[in-house]
Amino acid sequence: MTTNNRPLTPYDVERRLIALSAKLEQATNHLIEMEELYSAENSAYELACARNRLALAGGAEKLTVQEKEARTLIECEEERIRRDYADAQLKAAKAVLKQIYTDIDVWRIVGSSVRAAVDIS
Repeated sequence: MTTNNRPLTPYDVERRLIALSAKLEQATNHLIEMEELYSAENSAYELACARNRLALAGGAEKLTVQEKEARTLIECEEERIRRDYADAQLKAAKAVLKQIYTDIDVWRIVGSSVRAAVDIS
């Protein structure tokens, strides 16, 4: 591995690991925000569904369980979409965090190789 057509130095590796550490902190904070968003949206969806089920149960119309569930899903469509979108954002944030951890592991290995090469020379 080279940087600007020169071999990597321990300093280059250290700078890269420091930059990854900053990215890790940002990604962790973003993940926390996405977990909070998902939790709020999931609660809103579940509460909307519960309210709808209660309203259907108290109605004069006799519905099957499947019909009640179908009507509940339709009535709670917007909440479900927001919940599913928050879930997708949460999964994406987890994927970013995982990639940063992988990058850190790679750069640790590179750092070991660079130190070994420096020690040999």
